[in-house]
Amino acid sequence: MKRAIIASALAIMIMFAAFVPGFAEGGQKKEIRVVLIISDEAIKNSSENASLLDRALDAVTSSGHAFAFFFNSRIEKNGDAASALMKAYCANVPIGIYDESGGQDAQSVYDMLIFEKYVTKTVSRLLLTGAGSVGIYEGEFAVFSSGLVVPPSFSLAEQNLNNYENVTISIRISEANIVALESFLSMLDEYDMSFVTATETGFR
Repeated sequence: MKRAIIASALAIMIMFAAFVPGFAEGGQKKEIRVVLIISDEAIKNSSENASLLDRALDAVTSSGHAFAFFFNSRIEKNGDAASALMKAYCANVPIGIYDESGGQDAQSVYDMLIFEKYVTKTVSRLLLTGAGSVGIYEGEFAVFSSGLVVPPSFSLAEQNLNNYENVTISIRISEANIVALESFLSMLDEYDMSFVTATETGFR
């Protein structure tokens, strides 16, 4: 009787592993942290609904995920920037500021913070910067390391992403990679991995 119960239990476990993805590997998919960086190139013509940001936002919204959008602190504060900020805010995605200077131009971060408050009437205080300058802003901002800032040639594919662990993959939206980014976002559910933004995990 005892052997029969054990055999039945084993059979159920095998069936469960076969039908539930990731069960055999401990029940969890590999977690990949992804954030998007917004520069002047990405927001150009946003006020005319013809920017790269518009395409990226559409792709993110369609994917069902909410990757954080970090605006470069040095972007030109104009109508396109205001339009882009408001679109990201209305899309309900996490919004933050990207300091590519690594703390060398903190004033631009504060200027961007003021601009964000002027446009959206809110302040997120999310900040993305180099690992070495995270400590400069801690206590005043929710700071995250930009980790791997990928070049346009970086292959946004499951096989390539599997090479990285415990690092945030920061994708700079540009003309050179927008098509690849749209394709990547449309295929997220087909990958055997879990895609999140660093802000969801509290990863520094």
